[in-house]
Amino acid sequence: MKKIVFILLAIIAIGCHNDKKQVGVIIPLTGTYSDVGHWMKIGIDLAIEDLSSEGINIVPLYEDSQSTPSIAISAYQKLKTIHNIKHYISTVSSVCLALKPIVQNDGLFMFVNAGHKELIDDDTLSPNIYRHALTIPQEAIFLASQIKGREKGDKTIALLYTNNDIGVEFEKVFSSQFIEQDMRIHSMSYEENEMNLKNIVQKINDIKPDMYVIYGYTKNFAQLIKTIREQSFDGAIYANQGFSTPSVIAGAGVAGNNVFYSDYDIPNNAYIQDLNKRALQKYNEVISPMSIASYNIMYMIGTSLSHINDVSDIEEFKNYLSEIKSIDINGMNVLINSGEAYIPLTLVENVFEE
Repeated sequence: MKKIVFILLAIIAIGCHNDKKQVGVIIPLTGTYSDVGHWMKIGIDLAIEDLSSEGINIVPLYEDSQSTPSIAISAYQKLKTIHNIKHYISTVSSVCLALKPIVQNDGLFMFVNAGHKELIDDDTLSPNIYRHALTIPQEAIFLASQIKGREKGDKTIALLYTNNDIGVEFEKVFSSQFIEQDMRIHSMSYEENEMNLKNIVQKINDIKPDMYVIYGYTKNFAQLIKTIREQSFDGAIYANQGFSTPSVIAGAGVAGNNVFYSDYDIPNNAYIQDLNKRALQKYNEVISPMSIASYNIMYMIGTSLSHINDVSDIEEFKNYLSEIKSIDINGMNVLINSGEAYIPLTLVENVFEE
């Protein structure tokens, strides 16, 4: 009798395992962009819970990219070879750019939370790479339009951007929006892992800017803002979405007042409030826009997998996803078009409460 029960339990266990769909998640849990990976993991875990409540069983297999392309490639090969994973999630432009040709060559699928323009092929009707993130040009143009609408007259902008390919692209696109404007732009790059930013800020502060525009995605974003304030600048600071993570906002503290940053237009509805409540209970932290983006990515992958006959059939998966023009996720209308999944943008004024 015990042997029969054991066999039945084994069959049930195997059946449950087979019903679960595995997704490879290659994100930076350590390294330069570990903060991004931290918030993405929270969003993915919350999405897994919600998909499970809908009868969609997804198992995320996490690998630490360590913010390094070569390590991310090794992680991908491990997931593909050992676990036969066909669907992936990743982030950080340099990592995703390194993975892109390999994923395409293998005929697999990857959803990325990264803004580099070369991640998406405009002429591909059925792409293997989808992006759900603010693109660099999109964010640069949005911030420029907000500044032109808010700031009038002959003014000087101090632009500080990260010394990497995405920072350089942001500076180029942003500056191009002011060619015919009265505003003057003085640009200077900085290293994202540099904590002693005083000399850089002192140099650009000598031009007596009327406002700052800063671009970056690491924890020292907060230190950059505090350093600007320490140089007796109390004017407006415009920032990209890198400012929006709770750790950066908390790190900036009162220096973050009068900071305006681009962000997803996330509704303050019951669904989002519930996500925040659950994140506080489970992680003792609220969700960030990075969490929302990764939640949406996992939700789109999970629901798409649940609607196809063969989860291993990448073409069937891509065809289903390409037929979705929009999807409502927790009250957010996500528009999907040729490898891009968009959320409308908004400008948020940060108000720090002690």
